[in-house]
Amino acid sequence: MSNHSTPPRLPRSLRAGPPTDFHRFIEERLPALAKATRVLAGEPGTRLFNRILGDLAEEDHLRPSTLRNAEVLFGLLDPLGASWRELMNRSEVDSAAPEVLELECLVHDFREALALATTDHSPASRYRQRV
Repeated sequence: MSNHSTPPRLPRSLRAGPPTDFHRFIEERLPALAKATRVLAGEPGTRLFNRILGDLAEEDHLRPSTLRNAEVLFGLLDPLGASWRELMNRSEVDSAAPEVLELECLVHDFREALALATTDHSPASRYRQRV
């Protein structure tokens, strides 16, 4: 298997309706998120990321299970987590390197998009949308 595989795509044709902001965030940053997941979370993270992509492709809304999976993925990508420490120790990466800073920004943005999606998905938020 090649290390240069085509990054996964979220096919618009598979979605039933307009995407959420979280859908758009994932679409816009898909190649970078796929790479970050592969580097920081390995095969388990990649499987989880692909499951999230499948959910997003099938639904025009966010299912609670999709949000839970995204929260688990964030835990694997978290700059304060074990994956980052392992990466820094294993490969002697300069934590001030531009690539590392870009990765940290990407994960930070993912966390913010997830927080907004979770807030938008809360029961109180759903009630406000119906009123």
